[in-house]
Amino acid sequence: IDKRVAFLRETASELEDEKRKLYRVLNSIITSDELDSIGEVEREEIKITSHGLLYRLDSVDINLKITRTVTQEKALENVNTFIDKLSDCVKNDRGCAKQLCQTYLSSCSSDHFKPLPVDEQFQKTVIGCSLDDQKKIKKKLQNIFSSL
Repeated sequence: IDKRVAFLRETASELEDEKRKLYRVLNSIITSDELDSIGEVEREEIKITSHGLLYRLDSVDINLKITRTVTQEKALENVNTFIDKLSDCVKNDRGCAKQLCQTYLSSCSSDHFKPLPVDEQFQKTVIGCSLDDQKKIKKKLQNIFSSL
């Protein structure tokens, strides 16, 4: 039963990720400048279809609750502050953001064979988070890094 519960939680997490990806894709379609290069009828049809899909996507509710201690809550808040700093860096200096993101990712990794710099404060803060949060943090950083 333990394995089935773990599998169910992992599947729910993957579904959350898929929902986020679909939101990004649909929103990028709706706001795309490339729509200006097609006819008005086709453009409106694409926008109507995309909005309809967003509406249907909103009907999907995936609620994976992560149980945290007070200490883990505080650690997650602090990690989010680090990630907010990274997001600001992305807006202002993508080169700096890529380097910072790589450092954060290295801080999340247990692979000590790579000679990459580690942010010890970030690493300590991530370790204070729940295991589920640690996985989500690493995934979030990987997504940010791949977008740079």
